[in-house]
Formats: sequence, structure tokens, C-alpha cells
Amino acid sequence: MPHDEAFPSTNAEWLHQELDAGEERRRALRTVVMARYFEPLRIYVKGSSYRHLGESAELVSAFFVSRFARDDYLDAWRESRMTLRRWLINGLILSMREEVRRRRRAAKRGMQQTHEASPKGSGLSATTPPGRAPGFGSTTQTRGDDDDDGPFDPLELLESPEPEAEAAFERAWAVSILREACEEVETICHADDEGNMWLLFKRHFLDGQPYALLVDETGYEPARAAVVARTVANRVRAALKRLMVRDGIPEEEVEGELVRFSAQLHRESDA
Repeated sequence: MPHDEAFPSTNAEWLHQELDAGEERRRALRTVVMARYFEPLRIYVKGSSYRHLGESAELVSAFFVSRFARDDYLDAWRESRMTLRRWLINGLILSMREEVRRRRRAAKRGMQQTHEASPKGSGLSATTPPGRAPGFGSTTQTRGDDDDDGPFDPLELLESPEPEAEAAFERAWAVSILREACEEVETICHADDEGNMWLLFKRHFLDGQPYALLVDETGYEPARAAVVARTVANRVRAALKRLMVRDGIPEEEVEGELVRFSAQLHRESDA
């Protein structure tokens, strides 16, 4: 089996072709995108100040439901010329800001109704700080992942930078795409009766075992093992490049992206 047949096209038109291929394939593409990016986006939420809005998985699910209910959401991504992961992060942030504004409006309405209904001298005022309004910072406020003490003020969320959350997303994305590349190469190796080649690569590069300890397990002597493992490693690298292009990274930027990718994986292994 030619190895390239198991992968999508290496040119940047793969996503575009899927978007133009009819409703069934467009639905399938949306499913693929949501499955691949759910966990990295959930980790982004969990590491950001937006975690106070609720459970991270529920916030990502709500984002997917609201955006992917629109048939043209990925068409808009195509027109933006952004990478897919940047488009999704931006969309998620906008979705959570919409939720902040919705809650702020609801809190203001509740404050106004309380003020109008309260007897004179009760101490309740239309100028009560938003952080103390019902639903924002009260003892009954619903918290999400990784709560901390103190009132929840949605105004603080609107423009707060999230470099740590974005770095966590990038690491999760790197792990996710490496896993997908490895799964594709493993499938090809087994289909081509090269299971021992994959086993050697996995045990050496992924599990950290020296070649000398893998002779009995894989059947490869150390000198030959190094050549075989590098062959599989090159296939994984090629798969990574294909997946990056498929996600909208321009081909001329892929090599630089691989350098960043490697750095993210090193940070993940050191964590």
C-alpha cells in the first residue's frame, strides 16, 4: 500500500474540498474538527479566568453547539485566512464573552427589580456594585473548574490576557496532533506487515528504551534498529506536516511550526 494513500491531500485545499463537497461531508468535517479540538479548548478554558463561568467541558460544548449550528461557520474560517486553531480560540473567547454579557445584563435586571420592589430604607440601591449583585460573587454563585476565593466580577474577564491558558492549549494541541499522526502511521505499518517497525519506534522514541534492550522484543540489532526507527520517525514527521496543512497552516510555514511544535512537546514532557 502506498503510504500517502492513508492521508489527506498534502495541499492546503483539503479542508476547502471538504467544505465544497456537499452537506454530508461538511457535517463529517464539523465532527472531525470538534473531536480534535474539544480537549485542547477545554484545557484552554480551565487555565483561563473564564473558568469561573462554569465547567470547562460544558463551556466548550456550548461554543460548539452555538457556532457549528451555523452551516457557514467554517466557511467564515476559510475567508479569515487564520489557522483553524486560532479561529477556534477566538470563537471560544467570543462565545464566553457573550455569556459574560448575558449574565451581566441578567444581574442588572435583577438589581433593578430588587431595588424597585424593596421598601424605602432597606439599603438596596441601583448602584450596588456588580460584583455583589445576585449571581455575581454571592455565596450561591456557581463556580467552575479550579475555583479560587473572592467574588466573581465579569467585568474583569472582558479584556484579561490569557498567555498561560493559550500556552496550555498549544501543548494540548501538540499532544493531540502527535497522537493522531502516530495512530495513522501505526495503522499503515500494521497494514503493510511492518508491525515490528512501529513497535521499535514506539519503544525507543515514545517509551525511551535503548535499542540494545529491544533486540529480543523487536528482532532488530542496534545498528539496524537505528535506521528502521528513523524511517518510522520520518513517516510520523510527514504525517504531522500533512495534519498541520490540513488544519490551515500554510505549507511555507510548516517547518517553523514543527520547531514550535517540538518545543511544546518538550515543555509537556518536562511538566
